[in-house]
Amino acid sequence: DRAKFNPQAGFSERLFDMKATAAYASAALPGLPVIAAGHSFGTLTALCFGGSLGYFGTFRNPAVKAVLGFSTPGKIPVLVQPNAYATLAVPTLLITGTKDVVPGFAENPADHLFPIESSPAGGKFAIVLNGADHGLVADPAQFARVQAPVKNFLAGYAFDRTSGKTALARYKASGADTFIVRNTAI
Repeated sequence: DRAKFNPQAGFSERLFDMKATAAYASAALPGLPVIAAGHSFGTLTALCFGGSLGYFGTFRNPAVKAVLGFSTPGKIPVLVQPNAYATLAVPTLLITGTKDVVPGFAENPADHLFPIESSPAGGKFAIVLNGADHGLVADPAQFARVQAPVKNFLAGYAFDRTSGKTALARYKASGADTFIVRNTAI
């Protein structure tokens, strides 16, 4: 029923839906780590469960151990304020592309890195795929380029395996792709 909601109400409804989904998953699969993952606006929801956008309310889900996002919406006037990610409390890996734009909504591909650039350092990572656009998750060749670091991020930060953290730290982006690491304060 998305047409029944204005953008503000739609955002709230997404958060409620995902909160219920996370509670169900935690109950149905006890003992497994919970990560928040999404694409585009779904990444914004995942970032909220990691502690972001605290000025709109308390969205942080303490069960969420990490955030994995593809093509975050970046900077959104009014909604994503300059301090939006100051409260991001969990390790995060964002994946975007040099051509990641949504006309009329996210015009600057560099804005997709805002959550990593402006959140507290420590366990924050981004991969920028050269030539990838907003649909990178649906492109098997582009998705294959990030498969290994995504697996290592999840092993290291969702399952707390040292081997995953070590492998991610050693990751080298191929070709003209870029790997960004924020493990220490700037």
